[in-house]
Amino acid sequence: MADEGLVYRWEGECLSGRQRDRRFYRDDSKVDWAVAPDATGIGLLLIFVGVLHLIRLLRWRGWRVLGGPLIAILYLGYLWIAVGTFVLGLAIECAASRERVGLHLLTIGAMGKMILAVATRASLGHTGRPLAAGQGTCIVYALVTLAVLARTLFEFSGALSFLWVAAAAWTAAFALFVCLYAPVWFAPRVTAPGP
Repeated sequence: MADEGLVYRWEGECLSGRQRDRRFYRDDSKVDWAVAPDATGIGLLLIFVGVLHLIRLLRWRGWRVLGGPLIAILYLGYLWIAVGTFVLGLAIECAASRERVGLHLLTIGAMGKMILAVATRASLGHTGRPLAAGQGTCIVYALVTLAVLARTLFEFSGALSFLWVAAAAWTAAFALFVCLYAPVWFAPRVTAPGP
């Protein structure tokens, strides 16, 4: 068995008098193991990197393009990198056991938004369509934002309703993306009329 050397344990939490489902997870589930499991200062390093990302984002002056959703979503996705890295470092440094908040800000917020943003632009651009986000595309972006916020609220409140909202919003975002862009992918390329 490949995972023979890992230690597993059961985690059970009691919320509002109701026993939550017990979850099976690995003892090495902290984030810092990927870089240096016992390194001191890893939290401070992540906080510093988060601040550097925020400074870089501010220097790009993204507020100038907030009217154009296809570009604005790239800036918002990058903002989640700065915030997620900062929160992850803060959680590690303060031993707040909230590393999952930072992880979800990075994965759902940053990666989710960036994947959809780039896929949207590429789908439109490579098929010869105008680079403009329609109402459906804006809803896709809003659903991912709802997913990351709900998942973060779940970590702090423990209310399973937030977890369900996050899962539903995430699923709906990608499902709607496929519904909107699958016809674009399988349709002939649009060519601009010649002079």
